[in-house]
Order: sequence, then structure tokens, then C-alpha cells
Amino acid sequence: MKDFVLTKKKLGMGFLLTFLISVIIWKIAWTPNPLVLLYSIFVTLFLGATIALALGYQHVSPNLKFTPSVSIVVPVYNENWRTLKKVISSALKTRYPGKKEVIVVDDGSTNGISEKLKKMKGIKSIIFQKNRGNKFARAEGIKNASGEIIVFIDSDTMLHRDSILHIVAPFKHKSVGAVSGHLRVKDPHRTLMTKLQDGWYYTNFRVFRGAEDRMRFVSCCPGAFSAYRKSVITPAVMKEWLYGKFLGLEVTAGVDRALTNLVLRTHDVVYQSSAIAYTVVPSNWKKFIKQQIRWTKSWIRETLYLSTFAFKKGTRSLFFYASASLHLMNYGFLFFSLFILPFLTGLPFYPVFYLTGTMLAGGVYALFCRKETRLWKWRAVFPALYALIILPIFIFSLLTLKDASWGTR
Repeated sequence: MKDFVLTKKKLGMGFLLTFLISVIIWKIAWTPNPLVLLYSIFVTLFLGATIALALGYQHVSPNLKFTPSVSIVVPVYNENWRTLKKVISSALKTRYPGKKEVIVVDDGSTNGISEKLKKMKGIKSIIFQKNRGNKFARAEGIKNASGEIIVFIDSDTMLHRDSILHIVAPFKHKSVGAVSGHLRVKDPHRTLMTKLQDGWYYTNFRVFRGAEDRMRFVSCCPGAFSAYRKSVITPAVMKEWLYGKFLGLEVTAGVDRALTNLVLRTHDVVYQSSAIAYTVVPSNWKKFIKQQIRWTKSWIRETLYLSTFAFKKGTRSLFFYASASLHLMNYGFLFFSLFILPFLTGLPFYPVFYLTGTMLAGGVYALFCRKETRLWKWRAVFPALYALIILPIFIFSLLTLKDASWGTR
């Protein structure tokens, strides 16, 4: 079996290398602008490095002798009761041989779910009299948790039966402070928007976080499903998370990325592909754009913050800096390709070139996830559609960075 897996990886690496060389030769032959060529080659090489690292990723196998106590924290606010009951039920029913508790923190709901939570058996309920915000709800859950490991799930996240056992496994290494689970789209066939996101979610976790895991430097543990060693969240860390500011910016959304950064200062952060949970994603473009604005604001703040100390991790930080640099360059190149070059040359070639490039990259990711989802072909289409909205989202996010609401409610 090991020989088969090794052969499969070698074939994958061989195909990847052949593809990258072919794409670079094609770009050299058909790209007259040197700046565009340099950017395109950088993107291609980074894509290749990411896929190569992801191909070498392996999850940590669970050990039934390692079962630290676990507290599952679920922050909620004005949720649909029917959906919330299913979420809580999935947390209660998930199989785990060690000690486990479920803590539900109601962040000042006004739709009557507070009284229902008080009557619910098997959980510890904490009720805020008024809305205080997601991070304070999570913090209250941590303070009241008895477990050695804190597992966060969102109020619309359904756990797989063995998810807790799997997400706990990497903590057998004392250097690990936090673990990202693997999120899949719940009901992906619901709308066109959910179909587009299915493969995108899969590769964002299995490929990108799989690559980050090889560096033990995962830059964001999702609030929808992640785990933390409780002892790592010290009073000092908690205080900075709740009240700290960076460049005058408070953590008002993207609290998951902010907490991940604080843990990364002192510990490794890894990814566990076998720890699976299903989450509800935006079902239309309006909801998706609102989500992306929130995520982009968080990315800007937390990437700047992480950049101030990531280099202390040595060569393990190179992937992070390359990814962050490419992300920023992409906005500039997108503007350059869509507006500047067509104006200077009078040719529509460059926008087409850019969109074609995004679909080529999407095609590689689509091949990576084709055995995991029947909707894998949408993964090749999504990047071109996403490219049309990311620039205005970034500009708007940058201009409204200090907006405390961040579009969360």
C-alpha cells in the first residue's frame, strides 16, 4: 500500500513538473510585457510549490491512548432553533473516548432561543444579557471550559462522527498550540453559488493548508472548526485578543485569524485533513461579497501583524511571506491588466490573458479535488468569476478598515 501511495505521489509530481514547464514556456513565448511575464512566472512557480507541498502532506493518525479532555464551544446569536439543535446534537453525538463537554454561549439573542438553551440537556449554557460580540462569546466559553483542548465550531457547523478524535490527534506533539480542521460545504448542490464554492473550500483546506502544515505554520484556524490547547491561551493572550490593537485597528471580525496569530508567536499551528466538519456557505453573490469583505479586512490586519514576527520562525516563514506578497501583487497586477495595459496598448489581450491564467490555475486545483467532489469542474470556473470582484472588494475593505461593524451583523 505504501509503495502504491509513493508511486502515486511520484506520478503526481511528474505531471506537475511537466505542466509547470509547459506553462512557463508558453508564457515566455506569448507574453511581450516583461513585468507581466515576471509576475506570471512567479505565480506559476508558487502554484507548483503549493501543490508539491500539499502532495507530501499526511494527517496525524488518532491514538486511542491519547484522549485529553475536550470542551466544544459553540457561540450563537439569534440562530434558527431547528438548525442550532442539529448542530448541538452533532457535537453531543460525535464519538470520543475521552472526557467531553459542550458549551453553548448565547451572545444576547432576542429571538427566544436563550430559554430553550437553558432547558436543553447535556450542555452547559451561558447566556449574555446583551450582545457583546463573537470574540467575547468565545472567550467566555474558554473561561468556563474544563477541557485541556478547546474546540470551536460555528452555529451552522455539523461535525462528522469522528471529528473530535481526529482534531485532537496532532496535540500529542507538545509544540502544537492549535489545529485547523477540514471544512466541507454543507448541501453544495443547493444553488449555483454553493456549487462554485464546494471545490474552492476543499482545495483551500487540503491544498493551501496542507502546504502550510508542512511548515507547521498554518496562518488561520477557522472559527467554524478548529482546536486550541487551553494552556496556550494565557491571560496575557486573552487580554491581547480581546482588547489589543495593531496600527490602531481592533479585532472586530476575523477573530479566528487573530487568535491563530497569537498562538503562532510561541507554538506550531497545523492542519488535520481527517477532522471533517460541514458548514453552511453563502448561497448568493450578495451574501458571498459581504463575507469576503469581512474576511479581506481580517486578512489585511492580521497579515500585517503576522509579518512583524513571522521571520522569527526562520525558513518556515518563507511560504507565508511568498503567499502574502503574491496576494498583494495580485491586486496591483489585476488593476494593471484590466485598465492600464489595455489603455496603453489599445488591445484587450491582457484581461483575457489574466482570466485565462486564473482558469489554468483553477484547472490544476480542480484536478486535485476531482475524486473528492462531483462538482470539481466548477473549481476551474470559479477563479475567473472571483477575479472580477476581488479588486473592488479589496479597495472597499481598505477604505473602510476602521469600520467597527465589519458587516458581521
